[in-house]
Amino acid sequence: MKKFLILIIILILDSVNLFSIPNINLVTDNSPVNKYEKLEITFDLGNNYSNPYDPSQIDVTVNFTSPTGITFSVKGFIYQGYERNGDINNQVLTPQGGLIWKARFTPNETGIWSYIIYAVDTTGSDTFPARQFTVNSSSKKGFIRVSNNDKRYFVYDDGSFYFAIGENVCWSGSGRTYNYDAWLSNLAANGGNFIRIWNAPWHTEIEWAWSYPSNVLGNYASRQKEAWELDYILQKCEDLGIKVMLCLINHGKFDVDTNPNWDYNPYNILNGGFMDRAIDIWTNSTARSYLERNWRYYISRYAHYTSLLCWELWNEMEWTGNTGSSNPDEKYSGHISDSVNWHTWAKNFIKSMDPYKHIITTSYANTRAWGQDVWNTGMEIVQEHNYGGQDMAAVAYNIIQDLSTLHSDKPLLIGEIGIGAAGGEETYDPTGIYLHTSSWACLMAKAAGGAMSWWWDNYIHPYNLYYRYKGIANFLKDEILDNKNYISERPIISTSIRSDYYISPGFTTWMVPAPENNFTVYNAGYMIPSESKLGSRLYGPWKAEARNDPTFNVNFPVNGKFKVTCISEGSPGANGIRIDLDGVPQLNQFPVTMGSTYEINVPSGPHTIFVTNSGNDWVEVSFTLTDYTYMLRCYALKGNNRVLGWIQSRNWTYWNVYNGMPLTYVNDGILHLTGLNQDGIWTYEWYETLNGTLTSSGTVNAESGNADINVPSINKDIAFKIFYTGGFPTNTPTPQGTNTFTKTLTQTQINTATFTETNIVTSTYTQTFVPSTTFTSSATFTPSATFTDSPTGTFYTDTPTTTFTLTETLTPTFSNTETYTPTNTLSISYTFTHTNTFTPSQTFTLNYTYTFTATATNTFVNTPSFTATYDYSKKIFKIIISELFPNPVFSNELNVKFKTSKNIEKIEIRIYSSSFRLIRKYINENIWYGFKENNIKISDINLANGIYYYIIFFTSDSKEKIKSKIKELIILR
Repeated sequence: MKKFLILIIILILDSVNLFSIPNINLVTDNSPVNKYEKLEITFDLGNNYSNPYDPSQIDVTVNFTSPTGITFSVKGFIYQGYERNGDINNQVLTPQGGLIWKARFTPNETGIWSYIIYAVDTTGSDTFPARQFTVNSSSKKGFIRVSNNDKRYFVYDDGSFYFAIGENVCWSGSGRTYNYDAWLSNLAANGGNFIRIWNAPWHTEIEWAWSYPSNVLGNYASRQKEAWELDYILQKCEDLGIKVMLCLINHGKFDVDTNPNWDYNPYNILNGGFMDRAIDIWTNSTARSYLERNWRYYISRYAHYTSLLCWELWNEMEWTGNTGSSNPDEKYSGHISDSVNWHTWAKNFIKSMDPYKHIITTSYANTRAWGQDVWNTGMEIVQEHNYGGQDMAAVAYNIIQDLSTLHSDKPLLIGEIGIGAAGGEETYDPTGIYLHTSSWACLMAKAAGGAMSWWWDNYIHPYNLYYRYKGIANFLKDEILDNKNYISERPIISTSIRSDYYISPGFTTWMVPAPENNFTVYNAGYMIPSESKLGSRLYGPWKAEARNDPTFNVNFPVNGKFKVTCISEGSPGANGIRIDLDGVPQLNQFPVTMGSTYEINVPSGPHTIFVTNSGNDWVEVSFTLTDYTYMLRCYALKGNNRVLGWIQSRNWTYWNVYNGMPLTYVNDGILHLTGLNQDGIWTYEWYETLNGTLTSSGTVNAESGNADINVPSINKDIAFKIFYTGGFPTNTPTPQGTNTFTKTLTQTQINTATFTETNIVTSTYTQTFVPSTTFTSSATFTPSATFTDSPTGTFYTDTPTTTFTLTETLTPTFSNTETYTPTNTLSISYTFTHTNTFTPSQTFTLNYTYTFTATATNTFVNTPSFTATYDYSKKIFKIIISELFPNPVFSNELNVKFKTSKNIEKIEIRIYSSSFRLIRKYINENIWYGFKENNIKISDINLANGIYYYIIFFTSDSKEKIKSKIKELIILR
């Protein structure tokens, strides 16, 4: 009996120890610290909790009080340290010590601060009394804010200006943080100061598991490595001066069709969760409670970083649910109002938890295709993601201009950009022209940052294109954009050389009608409405709900052509192009061939041109108007006493360079500025754009707000700054001194030379004003005097010299069947030297070069094949590659050959780009087993050179749906 009582007493004592109240002890911190630098507190609670990430089990709050009496609250969090080893190919993290409690805070005042720690669990609470610490001054600028002077721009807490220049680096490779070491150091070394990161399941998401059962719902113990990695990345950015847009939810977490991760989501009821549909994320209250817990941890651990620019709630929210479903209730289009309510709740929760009130944003793939209500829920940055276009400067500029009409009081960003959703940058633009031009266009469109490229790991880094950020960074080094009331304009630059006007449609959303269908194309080189509202596809009757065929109102200065280029299409052989001029059909091509251009002649003068798909499916197009505009175009920011601008040759686009268009130097461009806010002397400075280096300068006199400036000779681009530098004397000086004459001779025709003598008078004068002041300057006069010299004697002698060059380009042979004809380029140059002898005796040397090019046509036949077997017992579809092949540009056919050991009811083949974006989905039914070889032909995939991932889904005869895993995908190059 006594032993039994003793046992009871021991159990009671043990239970008291097990459920004792928290005991805050072993408190240390790293004080003193500097302003805008981290104070980190480490402590112990004396208790173990089954889930310390659940605030209903344990809730720790630390209140900080500033020298001026302002209180800030942060939450404590559980932390696991790691030691990092490895290299860029492989990272190894080894746990260091055990789980400990921490709290982090970034002070914004100097002086004596204090903090108090509070801990509450189900048994009671404990308080650690106030402790003081000192904050010293520093050169740190603080957190990024929206400017109060101009809501379109960012500033630091101290008022310093910030313009975002950078890229997406959303996740790492096998080197994990070692990858970021390489990416971030290269970016910073070239002036980059911005990145975008996803908390993706395969990256820094703290609530995930790739296999189940696993207790991860609301418990982050198994993801502390990922949490440590995010710490490392944010601290690295802090050290390098790089700011981070941290995306909390990538769309695939809650999507079953577009880059889907729903099958592995812990919220999925099949994984022990509570949701049977991904689309219910917008309305499910339990999901909100778990998201609050998740974000509470992120805010507690990471919000103190000044490198954190903003929280991005969602990446491309339209890709949620089942985007391929015909039922609106299964996809975003049926839950737009729910998403508005969700964003209101999310913004309010994060703002209530975040003591630093970081900026909050979200994203659509195509912002303009959806209602704008989401942006009015407190989202502080409006952004769009865009893929596709041949003239990426025009695409970027027009996106920002369109967004500015919808949201004139918010910073605007292009959060993702690329020349195509499937990639291909390394093929079409290996030198990064589109990186350069799209960011300069964004700057001059009054965006808050450059256009952020998506392709960081397979394009920017391996091709070392970071140098494309240096020029714009140096150009802006001493600029403050939020205090000049800048507006975006397109000044005219007149040139003697005319250019084709390329229209690259900017509205690319699949199966959504383009916003506009009537466009006016101006000779100055722009279109209203802009290209961003022009659909990139012409839809036929099979997709009538998406049709909105364009009409172009044009005014050709000379006789020209209107061209339509076919880029890609739906069903081959099912599409056509019809072009009407002034209501009369001029061309009806059926069917069309991909990569081909179809044109009509257009007389000079005003006309209307209508374009439609005379077939049935869809065709992606671009348009060209020949000899329509000036060769140079300008985008500029005009403000109080200052103008910033960027001039680009219309020929210098990645698409034109890829297609071999020559870059012509323009030597006679004149920049016409209007609406300047001061008359008088303005200084202009010219900058080359690769390094942002000042190359030359001068002054111009503005009258009635107008000024014309000669543009230096360019064949690519150039930037400028123009600023008001003062007035000039109104009294006319009296010239004194000796005239100096300069004779300029100009040959104007082949056998008769006409010379114009220009007399330049250079004078020095003294002008006296009251009160007595002496001024010394120069005056230039041109008297009206023309002299014509008639040449005599032998005018010229020709001495031709011939240069012959033969270049043969052979396509390499692969293991598969292939025939080709070599491409021969023949260049012949003739140089003539003309010696002109006449009275007065002068000598001219003229050089003429004639080039003849002959190009043979390659015939390229590529017959790829695959074999595959189906292991029914293991339920795995194993793919065997018989040969690898490179996909030619715009290749539109892929043969998949295989045999199966069992009947398959349906097979679905998906093709993904290297960023796991779905390129093509193909379904075939009734696959029979046996010795019969099945041959599935996919004929409209339009793959460019690059890396693609193939995944096969199928349903067996038992109607069980099975799919291969990501790690089993096949990579083709």
